Formats: sequence, C-alpha cells, structure tokens
Amino acid sequence: MMGVKVGTMVQTNTGLTQDIYQGWSWPCFFFGACWYLYKGMWGIGLLWVVLAIASASFLHWIGILIIPFFANRQYVEHLGSKGWQVKSVEP
Repeated sequence: MMGVKVGTMVQTNTGLTQDIYQGWSWPCFFFGACWYLYKGMWGIGLLWVVLAIASASFLHWIGILIIPFFANRQYVEHLGSKGWQVKSVEP
C-alpha cells in the first residue's frame, strides 16, 4: 500500500525504528499536505497548503498526481537529516 519496503532506519540515540519505502506513496496521494505535516516535514506541507490556496486548488491537483512519486524518498532524506541511519536494506 505504501510502495515497496526497502529497509529500516534507526534513530541512533533512542533505538526507534522506521520502515522505509520507495515508489508511489498512497498515503501522500490520499492525504496530501496532511501526510507531510504528520511526518514532520513542515516546510513541504505548509508550502503545499499555501500553493493550493493561492492557486485556487489547481496546484493541489497537480501536486496530488506528481508529488507521491517523490514523497517516500523525501521522507528518507528527512529522517537522515534528523540523525537516523539505515539499519537494514532488503534485497
């Protein structure tokens, strides 16, 4: 449902783990900017909301068809910037 699971990331100081995926993100497709906000990527989420409002939803619909292709990769990069490290990679 969320793309193809490609591994796990771990937060080094707490030991928390997070599955990582690649490909199309169905949650991002269905929930749009809310998915970004829920995942803690405030900048992208708020930018999406502002652009959707400013363009009378036109950019929101364009975004809903394009952004889910990149959402999982952006989330992995976000976790990496917060100090998470790849724990395992599935073949």
